[in-house]
Amino acid sequence: MGFATLALFACLLVVAASQGIVYNSPFCKVFGVATATNEWKTKYKTMIANLNKDRTLNAQKKRAATFLNKNWKNLKGILNQATDQLKLSLNNADFMLGSRWRMTTYLKGLLAKIKSKLQKAKFAEMRDLLWAKDKAALHYLNSVYDAWKTELLAAIPDAAKKVEISKIIIAYEAKNRGFQQDKVLWNPGFGFTKCSLS
Repeated sequence: MGFATLALFACLLVVAASQGIVYNSPFCKVFGVATATNEWKTKYKTMIANLNKDRTLNAQKKRAATFLNKNWKNLKGILNQATDQLKLSLNNADFMLGSRWRMTTYLKGLLAKIKSKLQKAKFAEMRDLLWAKDKAALHYLNSVYDAWKTELLAAIPDAAKKVEISKIIIAYEAKNRGFQQDKVLWNPGFGFTKCSLS
């Protein structure tokens, strides 16, 4: 493995570490934010901000677990703070963080595959569009991923280049079938409303 390959790999690891979890995504349900006090919401927002700075999945999981264990007695709206419910919330946080990590790693890998095929400005536009859609959908990528692919291909005027990038995406998806499962996991569910953090 050459130096350039190692450098690229190291960069991808650092980039993949930032999950960009938005405060009011379905992740907030794990922490009982919907019916929490303002003090609790402030603590939750601080925890998410710090979690998004963590550079490894293990660090994120540890932060979420520490937060839940430390603040469990102050939770509102998660049954009656029973021990088994704490365990369930810890497992849910762990599971959702793993899912989010895999999704962003997948998307950043796909972006890396197509970067050299697009002009710099066009790539930046399509990359930013993807992350904007992800954020707006509260990470429920099943609702925006296909639309983003359609917009990406529509933004490529050259027919041959369009075919080339389409083939890259199809091949990448075929090698990463787990993404198809992960992208539906953040479905907010019927009747979900954003956790109010104001």
